[in-house]
Amino acid sequence: RILGPLDGDTAAACGIQETWLAQLVSTRRAITVHIAGRACIAAIEDAGRLRDALGTVLPLGIPDAHLGTSPDPLGDLVSRYARTHGPFTATELAHAFALPIAVVNSMLHSQVASGALLRGEFRPGGSGEEFCDRDVLRRIRRSSVAHLREEIEPVELTDFAQFVLQASGVQPAGNTASAARVVDGDDVAAALDRLSAFPLPASTVLGIVHARIPGVQARHLDALLAARTFTWWSLGPLGSRDMTIAWAPAAIAADVRAMLRDGQPRPWANLEPTEQAVVEVLRAGGAFDVDSVHASVIRTGTVMSWESVEATLWDLAAYGWVTCDSWSALQARVIGRQGPRVNTRMSTRGRSRSPRRTRMVVRSGGPRWSMAPGLESTTGLTPPDGLAPASNPEEAAVEYAGIVLERWTIASRLTVSQEQPTGGFAGQYRVLSALAEAGSCQRVYAVDGAGGAQFAVHGAVDSLRESAARTHREDYVVSALDPASPFGTLLPWPPAPEHAGTNPRLARRTGAVVALRGANLRAYVEASGGSIYTWGIESDDDATALLRDLAHHRQHLTTRSRALLTTIDGTSLLTAAKPPDGQSRVWTTLVSIAGFTPTPRGWRWPSSA
Repeated sequence: RILGPLDGDTAAACGIQETWLAQLVSTRRAITVHIAGRACIAAIEDAGRLRDALGTVLPLGIPDAHLGTSPDPLGDLVSRYARTHGPFTATELAHAFALPIAVVNSMLHSQVASGALLRGEFRPGGSGEEFCDRDVLRRIRRSSVAHLREEIEPVELTDFAQFVLQASGVQPAGNTASAARVVDGDDVAAALDRLSAFPLPASTVLGIVHARIPGVQARHLDALLAARTFTWWSLGPLGSRDMTIAWAPAAIAADVRAMLRDGQPRPWANLEPTEQAVVEVLRAGGAFDVDSVHASVIRTGTVMSWESVEATLWDLAAYGWVTCDSWSALQARVIGRQGPRVNTRMSTRGRSRSPRRTRMVVRSGGPRWSMAPGLESTTGLTPPDGLAPASNPEEAAVEYAGIVLERWTIASRLTVSQEQPTGGFAGQYRVLSALAEAGSCQRVYAVDGAGGAQFAVHGAVDSLRESAARTHREDYVVSALDPASPFGTLLPWPPAPEHAGTNPRLARRTGAVVALRGANLRAYVEASGGSIYTWGIESDDDATALLRDLAHHRQHLTTRSRALLTTIDGTSLLTAAKPPDGQSRVWTTLVSIAGFTPTPRGWRWPSSA
């Protein structure tokens, strides 16, 4: 009776099952009638109203109590239709009851005059003259306001951290389909593009790309460098071999580098004479292998051996002066065995043999060397004055802001603090505000705790809310230095796990690996690979699955392949002793099941899983 006569389609749309209606008919609480040519189920109390208003033929056997007349049967039907529907047109009402449109219009306008109905255009898109019950419209407005408030309510940082993992293209740990997919050069280029201008240790880059494109190898990066699609430059050495580098598309690399706070190379005056001689050779332009650079240096009168030239080129690369077109060569340099470095000053002295005669065999197949981006334009200046300014500072600033927006989808003080822009967030705020005014991005407040100034690419906020509404949380294994890894940047590190014998020093370190479930930390593997700390492990099966994920992904995320695992949560794996009080998990059994190999000094990480 609340909804009025219902045909089968309308009842199904309202979630009413046919068996319920059949039971009402069988108990004579409802009747079957035909209205507008449709078989409908109506409450038996409406029998007299339907007969008098619509001329409906009623079934036999209806008690007289339900056949009485009412003062305004048609008005009763129209009022109930309005109370149980949203905005409607006169045509829709006429179709529902098979009434002449003139009769419907007269009835509706009389109810508008009495104040029972409102008239206007209520639905988006403009449906012409519409009618709506006053109370129904009030409920719609309340629901709309509540929905809009929910839409503008910011999400938690943990939800944003989960969204960044997805938006960055990081593949879930158990995504076997992506692991088996053939690596596409365009996908690798897109992954590198999202990492543009982000400072990373060179030893971690391939692993970070692998988290997005499983199966990627150094040769895929070689192809992009050799084709001059991308280039790299160093922001400074890390230890004796590694270096902090940044990537960018070659076409914009010079301008992007000029926007970085640490983009300047080591000052010219601080370079050794032999290093200056090598730079002078490359400043003429072009890309040369070590043989060509060595020959050119000899022609200038500088005494250097081939080995000294090669070592000097790597030193200059670490200082930010030169770059090469082979990622395989860079990877071999930063992850190769530690050995004595060639001292260029010692190598140019004390050699009785001529450097020309030391190069008995022509080395081939090595990388081609050239000036790093932003330094090519210094050709002709004596001495070089370092990094050239951006060709168009305003366009460079917009280009860099676009990179930041694409990387994070929602840029704020919290995310930009992980970058190294000149002027910090204050400098980026001016550019992002101009982009928002131009309509290239949106000024929003979508993430609680990320500061009041937030800028999002179009569609990012809707995607963020959809991600936050999902209850399922994917598992991820990433480098601790990955931009998408939230701990130490977006989120604080959690306290030490329960029953841990020691208090771990969690940090974003080169070689460290983290396992996540959504934005929740599940495990932290120290850079040495000797210790694992876990959080929220629910069962032995869960722990074994976690160890397998770590073993499978860690081999791609770190260069320390010969590490030995010795402790988990402070529990030594070197003995088969029972676990400490409060722990029921025997880790030695689980690491064995996960594929680790026992040795006298610890458990060797699987080389493949």
